[in-house]
Amino acid sequence: MACIVALAAGCSVVKLSYNNADTLTLLWLNRYVDLDAGQEAWTKDRVREFYVWHRATQLPDYAQMLLRTRTLLQSPVTKADMLALNAEMATRLDVATTKALPDLATLALQLSPEQIAHMERKFEKNNAEFRKDFLDIDTEPRQENRYKTVLWLAEFWFGRFSPEQEAVIKRASYARPLINELWLSERLARQRDLIVVLKRIQAEKPSPNATLALLKDQAVRATGIANIPNAATRAEAEAAAAHAAQLAAAIVNLTTPEQRQRAMDKLQQWADDFVALSLEGR
Repeated sequence: MACIVALAAGCSVVKLSYNNADTLTLLWLNRYVDLDAGQEAWTKDRVREFYVWHRATQLPDYAQMLLRTRTLLQSPVTKADMLALNAEMATRLDVATTKALPDLATLALQLSPEQIAHMERKFEKNNAEFRKDFLDIDTEPRQENRYKTVLWLAEFWFGRFSPEQEAVIKRASYARPLINELWLSERLARQRDLIVVLKRIQAEKPSPNATLALLKDQAVRATGIANIPNAATRAEAEAAAAHAAQLAAAIVNLTTPEQRQRAMDKLQQWADDFVALSLEGR
């Protein structure tokens, strides 16, 4: 269920967040590449156009996915159900990424060496924070922190759990392997490859189509475990995803009818909000 949290943080926040998504996206890009005035004006226009498309074509689809998830909660769920839900999310991410890539390719051709260096420094800062939060502590606190995150997500959906329910969730969470080192290793590899590609684009100035092809290769790797090139890393990541799906199914199946209804009501409200947002752009 954690994957759906990315869609919204609450029914009243959905519309506010989405209606400001273009501004937030531009701020995010600026943190990584420090756009100059001309780039920012061009990017602002392209981001706005992206969300016009996204609002009209993707939000209705997201609403239908939420309603299917709501129906899923009416019966016991399986690990396969959770993995299928993850796959649905990945498919939608692929669609949005494919739409954005041509504009990202145009922007990549405009980046200076200083802007690419700025991105490298941002990556280094993010990675240092990741190490501090998830690696530079002992195993027990790492397990406890992960359990608390799992419980927070579960309570976000289903409300408070009984002590007995919490004990079951904690045992299941602790049974999962800790693979933060693997995630960091794969993240570092993706970042290195992206920087190499951006430096090549900056130096060689390939055609727009050639630039797009280079960025597509990077996007494919970033949007799914199945696309991790290292076989051993991919297998470990797939196993971790299976463990997480099993945990999600176990949590859903231990909920009471009242707890499930709470989650179903949220999903219905969010689906309604997505439909309303899609109509606002017409």
